[in-house]
Amino acid sequence: MILLSDPPLADNDTHRVQDRVYRLRHLGRAETIILRDEDVMRTGLRVGLQTISAAALGIVSPVELRMSEQIKVRLRNDVQRFVTEMRGAVRRLEPISDGNFLVDIELFARLMPLDVMMLRRAGMSDVTYTGPIWV
Repeated sequence: MILLSDPPLADNDTHRVQDRVYRLRHLGRAETIILRDEDVMRTGLRVGLQTISAAALGIVSPVELRMSEQIKVRLRNDVQRFVTEMRGAVRRLEPISDGNFLVDIELFARLMPLDVMMLRRAGMSDVTYTGPIWV
């Protein structure tokens, strides 16, 4: 029997099967975290990925960002074993009805076409904003 010493993370779910073995299931969606330069602890802010292209990202953020603020964006998908970190600048900020902000980020380095395809196939909206999709 597998014992889980740490409590499950918000991204994961333990599912008990008939033979009393715990299996850890991961969410299939991409995880998007932004790291601001003014964040001393470097904990990051989890945001929802709305749109993606080779040169820009569109995110939904619960916190208002400054125009032209330079940030680091970490994109990760555990199922596809995809992790990338890149820098960008905030180019557009728009409040939306639910109190969040729609933010367009121009990337300083372009994403490869394969990376864009993997992130689009995995689903761009984060778990915080939509129901979970299990893979």
